[in-house]
Amino acid sequence: MNNEFELPEVFDPSQYAGTTDLVPIPPGWQSAHIVEVSRKEVLNNSSSTYVLAVFEIIEGEYKGRKIFQNVTLTNRSQQAVEIGQRLLTDICNALKIGPLKNLEVLQYKPMKVRVGIKRDKDGVYPDRNQISQVRPYDFVPKQRGGGSTSVTAPLPQPASSGSATTSSPSAPATPGGSAPWRQQQ
Repeated sequence: MNNEFELPEVFDPSQYAGTTDLVPIPPGWQSAHIVEVSRKEVLNNSSSTYVLAVFEIIEGEYKGRKIFQNVTLTNRSQQAVEIGQRLLTDICNALKIGPLKNLEVLQYKPMKVRVGIKRDKDGVYPDRNQISQVRPYDFVPKQRGGGSTSVTAPLPQPASSGSATTSSPSAPATPGGSAPWRQQQ
């Protein structure tokens, strides 16, 4: 029987769980690759175009989760275009790709992505993930607080014997240090 309204077998919804709210991935760095990529036009505005990139997390707790990211190419808003150009530049640099014409070359190459959460200011739509930065796969993000690679000033430590150098992570932050932002004016 070829009826477009008839299922091939009876579906019993009591046998399955329904959908649940999708909780966004917490902000931070994740390993990912692009599994789908295409150029699209904004509905009812062919002068605005974007790249739709589907990033898939490839490691860790969120392995297999996908993030759908629009990357603006053309738009009346120059700021939107500049943001899109920066993100597309990040992707190309992370993958060591020069001038880009064919989007397929972006697929299935590992990279690190900085995941953020976009919140709907009107509260109509649920929170969703977005990609704010892309780096090479071997990129090691700086740890927040305490580490010698941190950009925050270290906490003052008790004075110790010997000479303290400005490169020591335990050196107290003193005015006039070698860092330009610490020099007295």
